Amino acid sequence: MRSLFGLLIVVAAVVPASGQSWSEVSEDGHTSVALTTPETATGSAARGSTLPFALTPDIQVNLRRQIGGLAIADMNADGLNDLVAVCYSSSSFPPYDDWREMIFYNTPNGLNTTPGWLSDNQTHAGDVQVGDVNGD
Repeated sequence: MRSLFGLLIVVAAVVPASGQSWSEVSEDGHTSVALTTPETATGSAARGSTLPFALTPDIQVNLRRQIGGLAIADMNADGLNDLVAVCYSSSSFPPYDDWREMIFYNTPNGLNTTPGWLSDNQTHAGDVQVGDVNGD
C-alpha cells in the first residue's frame, strides 16, 4: 500500500492541473518543467447561410472505393493539377470489388469524374506521395 501511495504522489506532482500544460525545457537528464496556462480561445461557430462551403459538392465521383490516400499534382504535364487516388483492400461487407489506383485528370472545364488512368493491378495502399524522381 505504501508503494502505491508513493506512486500516486509522484504522478500527482508530474501531471499538470486542468488547464495547464507542461514541457521539458532542457535535455540534461534532470526533470525541469515549465508550467503554462493557455489563453482563453476566442472564436465563433458558423451556422446556417454563413457556412464557407456549399450544401452540394462541386463534383461527385460515383465509384465505390476505399480511398487510402489522395494527392494533387500535375501528372500529365498540361499545367493543370490532377487528382491521384490510391485504394486499400479490407474484409468489408459487402466486399469492395476493386481497389486499383486512379488518376482523375483535370481539364480547362474542371476535373473529370471518371479516372483517366487505372493501375493494371489491384494493390493495397494507405498513402500516396507524388514527385519527379527522374527530373523530366
